[in-house]
Amino acid sequence: MKHLLLCLLLSVASARGESVLVPVLTGGWTPVEQNAAVQELLKKQDRSWHFTADKELAAADPLTVEIGPLSHSYYSASKPVTTTVKGKSSTKQVGAVYARTSPDGKTWGKPQVVAWGGQAGEDLTSAGHPSIVELQPGLFYLFRTQTGKDKAITNIYRSSNPLDFGLYGNNADALHYVTSLPFVIESVVQHDGQWFAIQDGKMAKLAWRDLPAPSLPITRAPGITIRVALYDDSGSAGKGIPKVTEQLAKCKDIEVTKLNRDGIRAGLSGYDVVIFTGGSSARQANTIGLVGREQVRRFVEAGGGYVGICAGAYLACDGFSWGIKVLDAKTPSPKWERGIADLKIETVDEGQKLLGLPRETLVKYHNGPLLVPNGNSAIPDFEPLTFFRTEVANNGSDAGLMVNTPAIARGQFGAGRVIACSPHPEQSDGLEGWIVQTVRTVAAQ
Repeated sequence: MKHLLLCLLLSVASARGESVLVPVLTGGWTPVEQNAAVQELLKKQDRSWHFTADKELAAADPLTVEIGPLSHSYYSASKPVTTTVKGKSSTKQVGAVYARTSPDGKTWGKPQVVAWGGQAGEDLTSAGHPSIVELQPGLFYLFRTQTGKDKAITNIYRSSNPLDFGLYGNNADALHYVTSLPFVIESVVQHDGQWFAIQDGKMAKLAWRDLPAPSLPITRAPGITIRVALYDDSGSAGKGIPKVTEQLAKCKDIEVTKLNRDGIRAGLSGYDVVIFTGGSSARQANTIGLVGREQVRRFVEAGGGYVGICAGAYLACDGFSWGIKVLDAKTPSPKWERGIADLKIETVDEGQKLLGLPRETLVKYHNGPLLVPNGNSAIPDFEPLTFFRTEVANNGSDAGLMVNTPAIARGQFGAGRVIACSPHPEQSDGLEGWIVQTVRTVAAQ
């Protein structure tokens, strides 16, 4: 099978049949003093300052490691962030992980921010005890603690670049966030092939586990033929979730379960179809994180169905770095905020059969994607099922670009089927049956 040409390293690894590993703690905490080898490893860690740290930024927790020809010194410190609202600017301090590099351990480069914000938070305690693990050559994990009132968490990010584990506003979580552990992990060491997490003089075994292979339902409740996972968390907004829930509830053989970010990250085994509705696609991607995106991609590749409506259609696309990459599509312009309107669509014969739509109708539109091929030969070309015949072009978007582009397209990814829908038939009068027919179309029956 040709491997997917994905921007995300994790997805590339999976497409090649390599492991996607997530750290988990196994067993309880025991005193470090009971393991002389681990004690010796901790003593050898370079926790000294090799340069004059910026004291005004409350620099702390240095750790220097050798990566390739350079020494990398990581530490936590505050970062000034300025925002402007209605012409008034204000500056606050946030927690960040910094790094400096040196070719000789004496001459050090300028400090670089390598991680801040995202699901790890941005308060001053959100970037403590940075620890770097090179699990495989060129594949790095950053352990970053978050403490404070009622908080004791270590957030783990992954990257092929040891100087970029994600910055807020740059899809940090979608591209890098792996998982969180409910402990303050101050250090990570390896001895004789066994990894250990260190916390306050105690240690616990750390294992790296692959994501489980997804599987379609083996058994279902009596009368249920299709099990649907409906994403319901940050990034999904408006009437999409209640409308889809209401319309699918009329079918006694379809069972709908709403899943939040943790449900998606845990994998979609046992479901036939996953649905992402309207809202913000980038926020959806950042909420489910790197592992969640990979779980959905693997689910579809293994034979699951995917339905993306508006934001969910953007999310399906291969043309965005944060996309799930199950549809070989992108948008022809970055000016996505075209507006809200009732637009005329025309459905081809195959679309009428598969989606239950009339030949011509009006449908509600709210900034959905204009779909064009992305040119990834590893993913089959999509097939338009409906076309926009009228358009809206507000907010500086290109007039004339929308007419005759696909409104709804279907694709194939691995053994799974994909429907990407730019408008909102689930919210359009007379088209309420669309979501039922679409779910049946993508379900593996």
